[in-house]
Amino acid sequence: MSEISATSSAPVVEAAAATTPPLPVLPLGARLYECMWLMDANAGREDYNKTLDALKEIVEKGGGSWINGDKWEERRLAYPIKKKKRGLYIISHFSAAPEAIAKIDRNARLFEPLLRHIITV
Repeated sequence: MSEISATSSAPVVEAAAATTPPLPVLPLGARLYECMWLMDANAGREDYNKTLDALKEIVEKGGGSWINGDKWEERRLAYPIKKKKRGLYIISHFSAAPEAIAKIDRNARLFEPLLRHIITV
């Protein structure tokens, strides 16, 4: 029985490895981070590229290097945040030194159209 499960799971592992995109080359001491940004939906609707550029500027001012940013979706929020009922979710990846994250986090908190954000390694 262990022979059947071992042979049946092997192709799945190979297929998953084949579809994984390559990791970017990071500078020495930098880590790859992912951030979920929750923006005011009106700001994102008016000019999405301007909003994305503002997020890129937040990361770069803090000492990070922007990799990509993708619009996830616009949704009705479960509860109002800063008196807003709809939000635009944007997911992005960037590289930065671990000590730069505090500065990026502070810059993000000062950005008015940003409702919430979370940065993960």
